[in-house]
Amino acid sequence: MLDDDPGYTDSELKQRRDLLLALNLNCSLCYVKAGAWNEAKDCCEEALKLDGASEKAYFRRGQVSRYIPHYGVGLFRLSNYHFDRPLRHNPDSTTGKEQSNHFRKFWN
Repeated sequence: MLDDDPGYTDSELKQRRDLLLALNLNCSLCYVKAGAWNEAKDCCEEALKLDGASEKAYFRRGQVSRYIPHYGVGLFRLSNYHFDRPLRHNPDSTTGKEQSNHFRKFWN
């Protein structure tokens, strides 16, 4: 894996992670628009491995969770978790608050 290669600088490894994050977020959006929910979820999971505080990844995973059956977990509760999660990392996030409020209005 590239992270293990001593020939790359920290800056190059950060740039790689940033590009992979953007790639996975963009792919997840394409899959959401195509209705390919499982693929979108997989891209969100990969993005969260790269950046566990990614608001976009949590938001998209929240969008996707409305369409994928989750055995034994209510969709509202699971989607709510994904939309509120970014606020744990950044409680002052205006975008996070707007997304969470929008979700609650959607379900009410």
